[in-house]
Amino acid sequence: MHELGVVLNMLDTLDAAAKRYGVSRIASVSVDVGEMTGIVPVYMHGVWPEAVNGTICAGSELYINMVKAIAHCADCGKDYEVMENARDEVPMCPFCGSTRWTLKQGDQLVIKEIEVAEE
Repeated sequence: MHELGVVLNMLDTLDAAAKRYGVSRIASVSVDVGEMTGIVPVYMHGVWPEAVNGTICAGSELYINMVKAIAHCADCGKDYEVMENARDEVPMCPFCGSTRWTLKQGDQLVIKEIEVAEE
């Protein structure tokens, strides 16, 4: 489970942003998580309360928006959803059958929004 490490890295980023902007407590954090990251949202939610205990995020809510993995086919030039078109764990273009592709989105972890707690 690498979700704990992900959350701890997020806390470092959140702490730095809070210090930069003079924020003493964070009420909620919203993140975009790509399908290809391997992050399991239920595990991330599971480690959040204990990981944030004693930090500026103590008691905060974590909101996760899963982002579909979208590939661009190198042969026909069309875009498609990777996970829905994987055969034998190899993403295949549903339009031309090619396995030559580049990932356009779906491998990201982005802190999208931080809600500051009222004092």
